[in-house]
Amino acid sequence: MRTRTSGLGFFIAAAIIAAGWPCSARSEAPLPVSARLEQGRIRIVSELDKAVILVGDHIQWSLLIEAPAGSEIRILPPGHELGPFFILDYLLPGQVREEAEKGGWPRIKNRIAGLLDRDRPEPGVVREQYRFTITSYLTGELSIPPLLVTVIDREGKVHALFTQPAPVRVAPVTSPDDLMIRDIAGPVELPVPVAGYWRPLAALAGLLALAGLALLLLLRRRRKPRPELIPLRPAHELAFEELAALAGEGLLEAGEFERYYTRLSHILRKYLALRYLIYALEWTTSEIAERLAGEPIDYADYDAARRFLEEADRVKFGRHLPSLEERSTALARVRAIVERTRELPPAEGGERKEAA
Repeated sequence: MRTRTSGLGFFIAAAIIAAGWPCSARSEAPLPVSARLEQGRIRIVSELDKAVILVGDHIQWSLLIEAPAGSEIRILPPGHELGPFFILDYLLPGQVREEAEKGGWPRIKNRIAGLLDRDRPEPGVVREQYRFTITSYLTGELSIPPLLVTVIDREGKVHALFTQPAPVRVAPVTSPDDLMIRDIAGPVELPVPVAGYWRPLAALAGLLALAGLALLLLLRRRRKPRPELIPLRPAHELAFEELAALAGEGLLEAGEFERYYTRLSHILRKYLALRYLIYALEWTTSEIAERLAGEPIDYADYDAARRFLEEADRVKFGRHLPSLEERSTALARVRAIVERTRELPPAEGGERKEAA
């Protein structure tokens, strides 16, 4: 047992030292960036093929969702934009499989399969994969906003999750000369001393393979049992908790009206997104009002939500100073909207009817 442990440590240390030697001699493009979200047996893996781009460059953003067999997976189809990014093209699950079978788009497909299939895929699961081609003409540290994913299980319960935000750095064009079209440079012949390198490279490959095998065995020993599927909490409970936390921060008393209204608007938009399964976090106030008009909501509640979002927009973007009555009743008005529109269990009367 002592000999095996010391040998394993030697191989791992040698692999780390050897892996650092060749990497310092060359520069490589950044690896794709991935994010993983799990809730019970529902798993979402999103991945970008590039984390740093120039203005106007295309990015491949993929989304892979896994749920128990018999579940129905839905994502609300995005519009023309994803936050600061424009959607140039997209593929639905069936189209992604067709392109993968033809040999297209292999790098992201294979990497995502590795993230979800560290062990063999279990029976009794359903998977769907989406692909978006996006770009941005803004610069700086940007982010693909959360995307609403809903899963309806065999019992008819709806589980709503938001994907993790995906950060992307968009760099400006460094010089006007970069926009000029130049001729392709001719080939340059460089001497390649192959004879002196193949043996060290072969030894390095062997050490890395042994280190990877040892790490895989350690991870399998530490693997924990997967938790059971836990339903998401009702949207109104989350909203009430966030409103209570905001009331205790003292922003209104400190005169930070813009920050206070920004938080209130975000809480109401998040509640509407979870309650009615709409893109309330990304849409404008007019788009939210247009979509809510077709939902089962009383007109008085619809009008109250629309009016408050418009009031918050004036404070956030129009430098509007709310009156004493407006700012002192703002939190209570949002709480009343949530209370009147919350989803009731069948024993309390079920869904509210839409007003005529």
